[in-house]
Amino acid sequence: MRRTQSSPLLALVVVALLVGAGPCLANDAAPAPQAELADQLKELKDGVADARVKGDSAWMLISSALVMLMVPGLALFYGGMV
Repeated sequence: MRRTQSSPLLALVVVALLVGAGPCLANDAAPAPQAELADQLKELKDGVADARVKGDSAWMLISSALVMLMVPGLALFYGGMV
């Protein structure tokens, strides 16, 4: 029986093919379906609307506080005491 020697060139070619094929065998992330994108967009719009409502509420509270601070001054002004 004849014994065959393994060629270093053959081993190098096999290693190069295995290393080169690695990226081809990797699983790429599948693109998100339209339904998922629509859900994400809806959540984003809801978040923006909630932030807008919170900003409006904060402004109304600050404005009310400023008006309440003006009331005593207006009372004194209308009473002729200033």
